[in-house]
Amino acid sequence: MPFLMNKNRIALCFSFNKYGSIDFIEINNKDLLPEMLKDGNIVYLHKWLRSRCIDLSRRNARILLEQLKINNNSIDPVMYNKGTSLIDTFWIKYNESEAFNDNNLYIKAFDTKIFDIALNGALQSLPLGINTELTNIGSFNKAWSKKGNNWWLYKLGSKKHIYAELFTYYLGKSLGMNMAVYKPLSDQNLITSLNFTDESISLEHYFSFKYAFNDTSYNESTVYHNMKSIGLHHSYLDILLLDGIVCNPDRHEFNLGVLKNTNTGNLVSLAPNYDNNLALGAESNLTLYLLREYLDTFGLPEHQIKYINTLSQDLMLSIDTQVKTETGFTDLDTTDIFNYFNQVIIALKSYQSC
Repeated sequence: MPFLMNKNRIALCFSFNKYGSIDFIEINNKDLLPEMLKDGNIVYLHKWLRSRCIDLSRRNARILLEQLKINNNSIDPVMYNKGTSLIDTFWIKYNESEAFNDNNLYIKAFDTKIFDIALNGALQSLPLGINTELTNIGSFNKAWSKKGNNWWLYKLGSKKHIYAELFTYYLGKSLGMNMAVYKPLSDQNLITSLNFTDESISLEHYFSFKYAFNDTSYNESTVYHNMKSIGLHHSYLDILLLDGIVCNPDRHEFNLGVLKNTNTGNLVSLAPNYDNNLALGAESNLTLYLLREYLDTFGLPEHQIKYINTLSQDLMLSIDTQVKTETGFTDLDTTDIFNYFNQVIIALKSYQSC
């Protein structure tokens, strides 16, 4: 019978029937489990495991599975990888002799072959066993790389995607918001971000964390109410406000989450703001709709007044110059973005004066 482990502690045990479906769960340590597994719901364990699977719509993901002879479905890659992921310390134990460090991706050596096939689709023979990519979710081609003791996520994108991610990062930092760290690379098709989890701090996506609350529907008002009940509403509103300012239409249950202590399961904080590469019209028209919707729903809480007072065209120009210098995107036309930001500043100042 396999065990779902958190480090070297059993969180739950489960079994499969002859058809490959989970037919039994027994909880051993509820505090260590993700929120959606704490009720021992078999269907939710299936959903949680599948949610950890590499995005099969990515061409390079399918190449990776083919090279490793893994079935192209949403459960086999996760089970092959023993459930391990570079966002937490959960893993599936099959043999009594296994220990966490035998399956700990955080201390695993970096493998360039796995990296190259996941990021670029480079065909080559691959080492067998667990790796960092089979549970690296998301629709853009990406891969983990290790620098010293730190893991960095490398992500492919167009100039517009990379500009949007970097600009939003620097803007959020300038406003004093909690942002995941991003850096440009010499390859103009790539951007990298520092993993903000480690062996002591895990990320639980809102997809799972919402089961800590009675209302599990996903809309901004419900999430706000839930976050307010645990004192994280200010941090959540900061993410929504920045989404409105940079016109990011892509906030969802897998780029919003919380950080937890891996030893206790206790809540630490809201996860930093990350995944903004679809902002600033990277794949859609720039519009004030998201900002106006935010203001209509939440207004401007007192703690956010300082952000609005910091915004200016000079700040936007400074960040634009920094991003273009660091990326080499000197030919990228950002006229529409500046016109949009002028509208943003006018809208926010007008709202303040009402």
